[in-house]
Amino acid sequence: MFFNHISKNLTKIATIGSVLVMGGGLLGGCGATGLNSDAGSSTSKVVKKAPSKLKIGVSISTLSNPVFITLKNELQKYSDKKGSKIIINNANNDTSKQNNDVEDLIQQKVDAIIVNPCDSSAISTVIQKANDAKIPVICIDRGADRGTVVSTVAQQWDKMADTSLDAVYDYYQGKTVKKNNLVPVRLITKENVDSMLK
Repeated sequence: MFFNHISKNLTKIATIGSVLVMGGGLLGGCGATGLNSDAGSSTSKVVKKAPSKLKIGVSISTLSNPVFITLKNELQKYSDKKGSKIIINNANNDTSKQNNDVEDLIQQKVDAIIVNPCDSSAISTVIQKANDAKIPVICIDRGADRGTVVSTVAQQWDKMADTSLDAVYDYYQGKTVKKNNLVPVRLITKENVDSMLK
């Protein structure tokens, strides 16, 4: 029960943290991760818009996992708080559906696309189409093999591993164990991919 409690809280906190970092950096900047590819950050000039003027499209790989349900709920909550319009699609772990959903978002002329890819290779074609349409793309948890993304937001699994083990060690040393540990998330751009993969 102790381990379930720790795991549940870490997962939720890491997911919420990912959403907040991604939301804050939206227009500022696992399978095959795509993190070591040539998919770099965009350098085109940004036309500034208030959050309340943005229409943001989202494609989540699946909603059968509680982590991604939390992601969906937090995206909705945070965009509501900022006054943005958000369109969220569930790909149901189907790369064809996800690509069709993203193409539909491009046709709707959204201001940005946030995607949690089912597959780093399969998503690349529609990311390139979004690039052609001058729509910035942000990836969550998994990158893209090709195309340009503003950033990829990923959890720091090494830190999560260390924090989880420290909780166990502290528990058996009779120390107070933090009930909630905020594990840092990583905002990935082309410039810091190499250091991430070391």
